[in-house]
Amino acid sequence: MYAFADSLSDIGALKEMTGGKASNIASGKLSIETFVDNLIKTVIDQLEQLRQIGFKNIFVCQMAPIQYTPVMKILNMTTTMEKTANLFNEKMPKELDAWSNSSSDLNSVVVAEVGKLVEVALTSKAIFKVLGISNSDKPCINGDVSGFATAENKLVELLNFAYNVPDSQVCDDPSKYLFLDVLHPTERLHRMLGYVAFEMIGAIQQGSQLDITEANILEIIKKYKLGTPVSKPAKI
Repeated sequence: MYAFADSLSDIGALKEMTGGKASNIASGKLSIETFVDNLIKTVIDQLEQLRQIGFKNIFVCQMAPIQYTPVMKILNMTTTMEKTANLFNEKMPKELDAWSNSSSDLNSVVVAEVGKLVEVALTSKAIFKVLGISNSDKPCINGDVSGFATAENKLVELLNFAYNVPDSQVCDDPSKYLFLDVLHPTERLHRMLGYVAFEMIGAIQQGSQLDITEANILEIIKKYKLGTPVSKPAKI
């Protein structure tokens, strides 16, 4: 059995960072080190549950560089989030090794370089071009987000914003945008990340490793024609 574990990209880290932890870190009430240590413990506990269910091969994603998302710019947390992601990705493999070495029934536990993948993708003009993305600065869903920075529950505030935004503040063609809203990438970037992750797993299963480079990502985009519109429902 295989499991591909999301190592707290936006599901976990952003939930934590936007749910009150961000302000605690910014004010000095909570150190980045303590936050990361607690986050890693949570991940290991969840992986242990997968092992107990019966999964034998586990791929664990790095934390994505979510400092590039518009929401982190709004919160003025780009530097803090960069330090957090870097520290998490530095410490996680060591803790993962310790856990996997104590679990004799696992076949393989691999850290997938999703953090590096996302960073290369979000900073490459060449990748934007072949994907047809012409706007990487502003999200497709625009509008007044001034209340986001001061909201007590930022996830609820984000949902309220997304559901109540007027049609006049929504772009005509989301495929040309990097971000759908202040947090989430649009469909083409999501598809690209999915196919690259698929190729990464395939390489690991063959005993090799996919080098996360701009050239290799562009080759995968070409291979799966990811710069063209996708039929609905999408098929992989």
